[in-house]
Amino acid sequence: MKKKEKQTYQKNLFCEELFEQYKKVFKETSKRLGKSISRNLRLFDIKFRLVLGINVDFDPAIAYTKTPETRNTYISLVKLVELWNAYEVFLIYTGEQCGNNSKYSIIKDKKANTAESQKILIDALETLRKFYKESKSFKTDFDEFLERTQEKALCRNDVKRHSKLKNLEKYISTGSAKDTILIIELIYLFRNMFYHTGESAKIGARNIRNRQKILELCYKTLADYMLTVCIHLLPQTSDGVTQSNSSSVR
Repeated sequence: MKKKEKQTYQKNLFCEELFEQYKKVFKETSKRLGKSISRNLRLFDIKFRLVLGINVDFDPAIAYTKTPETRNTYISLVKLVELWNAYEVFLIYTGEQCGNNSKYSIIKDKKANTAESQKILIDALETLRKFYKESKSFKTDFDEFLERTQEKALCRNDVKRHSKLKNLEKYISTGSAKDTILIIELIYLFRNMFYHTGESAKIGARNIRNRQKILELCYKTLADYMLTVCIHLLPQTSDGVTQSNSSSVR
């Protein structure tokens, strides 16, 4: 009988301490609400935990992932795409509780956010700018990426997206126009470039390690942000759905 191979797991990019707090608070909320717990909250918890627990790998004989750097970058990208899908379910839950399910304006919602959740987004922006300022290779790759994505936005006549990308470019290069929405826009951009337009993980990157650094930063930021908001919002969660908060994710 063939010996069963031992399963190996990739390192968690999210904060495990925050996840343990989330598990505790969710359990307490579930017990408090009982059968009246929102279906959307239960679905979010299932989706979120599935995504956080994903263990991705590729067969190099089939996939174009012959180097460890390429393989790890695609793993990071696939995980980020799935995490964004969980974020969309998260927005349905926050829509019930806060009346706000926009992927951008929830970032500014006073009921959902705390100083801790905002700090996660601010720290991510500052880390990204640090990468940009300290590495010429990273700067070249990031400038190329923004240029190509802005061109695509203009081709689609997506003025709002182009404007956000210009603001991100301005912050990264000068430190001005800081806005926490910008890191969410960057995450959404990576998701769409791969998920909708079929771009590879390498787009605009001469050094694939630069792309992996951004993807891992984006993943950790979004995961930790959702964990922190939930830890704050779950104890306030009421049973059922707030009547005025049933619109779809925008």
